[in-house]
Amino acid sequence: MRFAWVSPLVLAALGVTAATPAAAQGTYQQQIRNQLANHSANVRQQGYNPDRDPIYGSLNDDASESMRINLNGGVRYVIIGVCDNDCSDVDLRLWGPDGGVLDDDMATDDYPTLQFVAPVSGQYRLAVMMATCNTNPCYWGVQVYSR
Repeated sequence: MRFAWVSPLVLAALGVTAATPAAAQGTYQQQIRNQLANHSANVRQQGYNPDRDPIYGSLNDDASESMRINLNGGVRYVIIGVCDNDCSDVDLRLWGPDGGVLDDDMATDDYPTLQFVAPVSGQYRLAVMMATCNTNPCYWGVQVYSR
C-alpha cells in the first residue's frame, strides 16, 4: 500500500520536472520570434522578404555553431540574428563558397546584421557565435532575407 501511494507522487513529480524544460524552451522560442519580428521591420521597409524559414538553436557562453546555406549569385541578402533575454552579445560570420570571409558582425550587441550581395551561387557557411550568455544555454535565431 505504501508503494501505491509513493508511485503517483513520484510520477507527478517526474511529470512536472519533464514539463518545465519544455515550457522554458517555448518561452525562449517566443522571445526569439518576437525579436526577429522587431528587428526585421526596417529590413522589410527596404523591400526585403524572408528567403526561407528562420533557423533556431541554442549555445552556451563562448560557443559557436555553423551551418551551410545556399545563396544565389547576384542577389542582395540581409541576415539578421537575435538571441534570448539571457544573452547580451551574439555574433554572425559568413564565409563564401571559396572559404573567404564575406561578411561579419562582431559588434557587442544582441542583434547582428549582415548585408551583402552574394558574389556567386553556391553553399555558404554561416556561423553563430554566442559571445555573452548569462544563463546557459542561450537561444538564438537567424532569418535570411533577399530582394
